[in-house]
Amino acid sequence: MGFFNFILSLVLLATAGGTIWYIGGAMVSAVLEQFGRSKPGKKPSRFGKQKKATGRLEKVDSLLSEQKCLEAIKHMRRAYVLDIPKTPEKIALLKDHHQNFLSRCLLIAEEMGSRAENIPEVERHFIERNELMILLMKARESFQNLKSRREQAGKNIPSWSQSDFEARIKEIEKELERNEEELEDSLNVLFDALGVPSSDNIVYH
Repeated sequence: MGFFNFILSLVLLATAGGTIWYIGGAMVSAVLEQFGRSKPGKKPSRFGKQKKATGRLEKVDSLLSEQKCLEAIKHMRRAYVLDIPKTPEKIALLKDHHQNFLSRCLLIAEEMGSRAENIPEVERHFIERNELMILLMKARESFQNLKSRREQAGKNIPSWSQSDFEARIKEIEKELERNEEELEDSLNVLFDALGVPSSDNIVYH
């Protein structure tokens, strides 16, 4: 009987622990959701974070194994990322992700027999975007480092120096906006081309 009570106590303890863990997790999720919401006027992320995009590429692989190319293309339309990471590690991971994205485009083109001729153009936009993100990160870091050094010395940043940094950062941000528009245009052309077999592109005279 004592042994039964001991087991019952363990079960109740585990249940209570699970309940506390669940409630705690829900509270943490709620806090993260609150702080993770976009600020008013801030452009929302349309294609999700990299982890979701990676999951979509895995879904694409599964669909390609079943030769469901058109369905795979639908997932490819949401498998790239336009968010701008703030660390070198995340920028490098995003670069690898888009290389994997392009390789799936090639696989679909081969499977469909389609003429995805602007894949190199899309790749150039991804490369340029990666370089611009690195420039933006370094410009922001340089400004913060200067600001910290001046504060430690009990001095303010000269207005001309701050204006130069702000102008440079704004310039890079505008270049990223321009790159985003061109990238999306090229991707739309690519997705449309992927879904059309090369035989359908032949014009008979």
